[in-house]
Amino acid sequence: MSTHEPPLKEPTLLPKDVKFVITLEVKAEELLNLDYPPTRYEIYDHCFLSDSKSDEPYNGVDIEKFESKVHRGQPIEWVARLVKGSKEEFPVAIESVVYGFYKKDELEGFKNVNFFDTIAICGTKDKVIADIRDSEDLEGEVVYIYNINFTITDRNGLVWNYSIDPRLKIER
Repeated sequence: MSTHEPPLKEPTLLPKDVKFVITLEVKAEELLNLDYPPTRYEIYDHCFLSDSKSDEPYNGVDIEKFESKVHRGQPIEWVARLVKGSKEEFPVAIESVVYGFYKKDELEGFKNVNFFDTIAICGTKDKVIADIRDSEDLEGEVVYIYNINFTITDRNGLVWNYSIDPRLKIER
């Protein structure tokens, strides 16, 4: 597990009309070599998350703390790629982003609110793109807990499914 501490500096906000990119990097070959299904911590240890404002990616248990600060109405794009230096023979793709509506009681002082007009946002061509709703119910202390569902295709063409669960937070 990672001993990396999340950055302490407060990230700067991108303008509301600028696309915000969340990047998932995966050690695909190593993840495929684990017994399936791996534990969520095994998945976290082989994944890295960053966004348009991150200084460095989150990894290991820090992925549970990964929170992107975004604006109402802002376009978001989730992309997946292999960790640099990985073999290209194991394609990785984000299949969907799904609202974690069932996690409403896991927050301290925040409301878990769906930031989008649908429960599941499906991907196309290895990424997912959606605009956050520009709605007044997204004011105050609200977060969007969600799952990034991604796949890795092995040498035999078999597709393996995995999931991680970061957060979005509306910045005032």
